[in-house]
Amino acid sequence: MINIKAIIVAFVLLLLRGSNAFAADDVSVPPILQVQLLTKLLPYERNFDARAGDHVHVLIVAKGQSALSLRTQGQLLHALQEVPSLGGLPHSEISLFYRSTQELMAQIKGMHSTLLYLMPGFSSEQVQEIATALIGTDILSVSAAASDVATGMVLSFDLVSGKPVIQINIAQAKRQHVDFTSSLLGLARVIQ
Repeated sequence: MINIKAIIVAFVLLLLRGSNAFAADDVSVPPILQVQLLTKLLPYERNFDARAGDHVHVLIVAKGQSALSLRTQGQLLHALQEVPSLGGLPHSEISLFYRSTQELMAQIKGMHSTLLYLMPGFSSEQVQEIATALIGTDILSVSAAASDVATGMVLSFDLVSGKPVIQINIAQAKRQHVDFTSSLLGLARVIQ
C-alpha cells in the first residue's frame, strides 16, 4: 500500500530544498526586470558606445550542472530577445556553458563581447577567478546573482524593501574600463 503521508512529506522537503537552493544563489530580481533595468542604465556608461561599436554582443554564461543557472539563462535569453535594442544598438546573444575561465576568455575575445552576463550557480571562488581574468579587458560584466558584485562582477541587481537596486563594484568597473556617470552612481549601491 502507498503511504500518502510519506509522499507528502517527501514532496514538501523537495520544495523546501528547491527554495533554499534558489535563495542561496541570490537571484532576487527576475531576469525580465534585470533586462529592463539594464537597457535603461547602459546610456549612463561612458565607454559603452566605443565598446559596442555598431552592435552589442552579449555572452550569457551558465553553470551547466545547476538547474537554476540553466533556467535563468533561458529566461534571460528570452527577455533579451524581447527588447529591440540595448543602449540604442542592435544586439545578439550567445549562450555558453562554463567549462573553464580560459575557455570563457577565449570566447569573449573571439566574439568581441560587449557584455558578459553570468548566471547564478557559480562559487565565489569561480566568480573571483573570472573577475581576475577580466582585469584589463573592455567588457561590462553583469551577474544575475546579487552577491556576485561583492566577489568581482561589475554590475548586478538586488531587491531592497521590494524595490530593485542597482549594485556596482566600482573598483572592478575601473579594472574593466567601465565608467558610469556620477548620476547613475548616485542611484546605485556602490561596492568598493
